[in-house]
Amino acid sequence: MELRDKRHRHATIETGALSDILFFLLIFFLITSTMANPNVIKLIRPKSSSADKDPKKPTAIISIDAEHKIFINRNVTTMESLQVDLEKEMEGKAEPAVLLNVANEVTAEEIVKVMEVVQYKLKAKISLATDKPKN
Repeated sequence: MELRDKRHRHATIETGALSDILFFLLIFFLITSTMANPNVIKLIRPKSSSADKDPKKPTAIISIDAEHKIFINRNVTTMESLQVDLEKEMEGKAEPAVLLNVANEVTAEEIVKVMEVVQYKLKAKISLATDKPKN
């Protein structure tokens, strides 16, 4: 007496819908990873062993790139209009603080000019952004 079924059954899995879902997930992660921090100006900053891991949130971020362009929160400005533009940014803030983010190629003279405007003319606190050296 034969108990087995003579027909062989083959298990199949449809992968058409799976590939669509994986494609949409890939697109989603690519888009969200590029939007993670859109307010970044790419700079190679100086290294410091005392770099603060958790800095306080500044009122304004001044960035000077390798081409000596000055930015206030991603908006281009010049050294001549720096004070006026910063006053607009700090308007209504009780304790204004500025983070100075400069590239390695920026001269000390330019940094000092910006610090004079922020600290002495606008009476705001200023911090210099640095990276920790890799050991």
